[in-house]
Amino acid sequence: MTPAEPSETTMLTPAQNASTDLKTQRSGAAFRPALLIAGIYLALSVTWILVTDRLLYTQPVAGSLLERISSAKGILFVMFSALLIYTLVRQATRQLIQANRALQEQARRLEELNAELTRSLQTLKQQQEELQITHDAAVEGWTEAMALRDDETHEHTRRVAALSVKLGRVMGMQDHELREIHWGGLLHDIGKMAVPDSVLLKPGKLTREEYALMQEHPVYARRWLEHVHFLGQARDIPYFHHEKWDGTGYPHGLKGEEIPLYARIFAIVDVYDALTSDRPYRKAMPQEEALGIIEQGVGTHFDPEVAHHFLQMVREPSAFSRQPSAKDQM
Repeated sequence: MTPAEPSETTMLTPAQNASTDLKTQRSGAAFRPALLIAGIYLALSVTWILVTDRLLYTQPVAGSLLERISSAKGILFVMFSALLIYTLVRQATRQLIQANRALQEQARRLEELNAELTRSLQTLKQQQEELQITHDAAVEGWTEAMALRDDETHEHTRRVAALSVKLGRVMGMQDHELREIHWGGLLHDIGKMAVPDSVLLKPGKLTREEYALMQEHPVYARRWLEHVHFLGQARDIPYFHHEKWDGTGYPHGLKGEEIPLYARIFAIVDVYDALTSDRPYRKAMPQEEALGIIEQGVGTHFDPEVAHHFLQMVREPSAFSRQPSAKDQM
C-alpha cells in the first residue's frame, strides 16, 4: 500500500509558513484598535446598566419619578457613550495621523534616496562613457604612434580592424566583444615597435636571423600590453594572430581552439587584406584568387568555422548588408 501524497497544506515550506504567520499577525494588529474600543465600550455599557438598574429598582420610588430617573439615566448613558466614543476615536485618529506622518516621512526619504540613486547612476554612466572615450583615445594614440614608425601599414591596420569587426558581427558577437576586436585589430602589430628599424623597414628580403627577430613581435606585444587590463581579450589578437589552426604558427605553436577566438577571426582577415593590397614587392591579388588561397588554408592555417563565415561574408555581401552605424566605426 503506497503512502498518500501530501496535500498542498502539508507541503508548505518553513518560509511559506513564516510568511503566513506574519500576514496573520499584521491582520490582527490592524483590527486591534477597533477591538479595543468595542471591548471598552461594551464593558462600560454593561457595567452602567447593571449598576444603575440595581440602584434604581432596589429603592422605593414613585412611578412618575422612576420614569424621569430612567430617562435621565438613558440621557446620561448616551452622553457618556458619546464622550467615551469621542475620546477613543480621537485617540485612534491621533495615532493614525502620527502613523500617516511617519509614512509620509518615509516616502519623502525614499524619494530623496531614489533621486540620489538616479543622480549616482547618471554620474556613473557619464563616468563610464568618459572612461570609454579615454580608452578609445589611448588605443588611437598607440595606433598613431605605430603609424609614425611605419606609415605604410597604417591603412592596413584600419582596414583589418574594421573588417574583423564586420566578421565578428556576422558571427553574432556582442557590442563589447566587437569593441575588443576593434581594439585588438588596431594594436595587432604594436609589438613591432620593439623591432629595430633596420629590420622593420628593410626593403629587401629578411635574413633568417632578421625573420626570427621579427617573429618576436607578439612576445613584445604581450610584454607591452600585459598590464593594460581595460583591453581585456583584445590583447589576444596582438599575442596570437600568427598562430595557425594546425599548430605550425608562432610564437607558441598553439593548435585548434587553443588559439583564442579573437585571434582566429583576425588571422584570416589579416591574410586576406595582405593578399588584396598593394605591397612594395607585389601588386594586389584579385579577390577570387585571394579567396582561393584562403580556402587552401582552411583546416591548416585557418579555423574552418571562421573561414566559412568569412568566405560567405565576402562572396555574398548582400546577405549581410545593412545601414552602417556608429558602432561600425568603433
